[in-house]
Amino acid sequence: MRTQHFNIFNTGTESFFTPGTQLASIARVKPDAPAVIYVSPENKESVMTWRELHELSNRIAWYLLGQGIGPGKSVLAALPNIPTHIALAFGIWKTGACYVPVSNRAPQRNLMEICACVSPALVITNRKKPDGYPGLSTAELRTLCAGCPADMPPDVLAIPNLANCSGGTTGKTKVIEQDMPAGESDEGLRTWFAVSGMRFEMRQLLAGPLFHGAPHSAAFNGLYCGNTLVMPAKLDAETIVRLIKKYHIEYVQMVPTLMQRISRMPGFRKEDLASIEVLCHTGGVCSQDLKREWLQIIPPERLYEMYAMTECIGMTSIRGDEWLRHPRSVGKMN
Repeated sequence: MRTQHFNIFNTGTESFFTPGTQLASIARVKPDAPAVIYVSPENKESVMTWRELHELSNRIAWYLLGQGIGPGKSVLAALPNIPTHIALAFGIWKTGACYVPVSNRAPQRNLMEICACVSPALVITNRKKPDGYPGLSTAELRTLCAGCPADMPPDVLAIPNLANCSGGTTGKTKVIEQDMPAGESDEGLRTWFAVSGMRFEMRQLLAGPLFHGAPHSAAFNGLYCGNTLVMPAKLDAETIVRLIKKYHIEYVQMVPTLMQRISRMPGFRKEDLASIEVLCHTGGVCSQDLKREWLQIIPPERLYEMYAMTECIGMTSIRGDEWLRHPRSVGKMN
């Protein structure tokens, strides 16, 4: 008898899934549907299907495994928001290694500090490679993995799955490892849906860089849910609003600074965001005035506020209708 899961793509017996198994399941269900729609700095759009994402990440994983990269190793990605970055993260997790996202604009001094801390087995960057560490550009990586198998390597757990960089309050670069396996479970998805407002198979816009914790979580949790991820290279207010209108975006996560820039745009109308089913804001304090302004733009039951720790030891969330009953609250712990 087939096990009934909350996860609509899970046909196995276990609730927990790795990024590799979930990606394989989604690619099996809708191989030619768009997984990632990338909008370049020149506003040129390209589509990566679920099959293409799965197969490219498989090839990357096989290449990494061939270089001795697997559990206990880490790969540093100093990249912008591009489709290869998404495929690389899945490829790293498929080997069991740790994914270390870093700003592609990080000064060389900071990059070297991070490398000294995590000792990456490989650095993927399209800028100057750090001295003393093996490095490849995304073009070099794609060339080297082109001849690798397109099928998925044996499934393994990636623990730790992620290492985020933080300056904290001191300004000194620190690395925070998430000592848990990459992937999710039915219970985890239910909790994520409750705190973020997300659901399966939404049209989602990525409005922040992948090296930041909140956009990273939103992006990959969205992909786990089979969402189509619209990923612009430019994150200015005008681009975000234009793409929301063009792609009838249903889900977006923003920081309050972006919300303020959007609402101050000349000619902006709330009808520009009519397709939004959920807007989740995080990553900074939202003033009462800005919050009330956006509660006039987005219906209160569709506006979520969420805060979480990089260490994954606590999270709060509150919907707009709850906030109106409890102004200034950041919600309950989850």
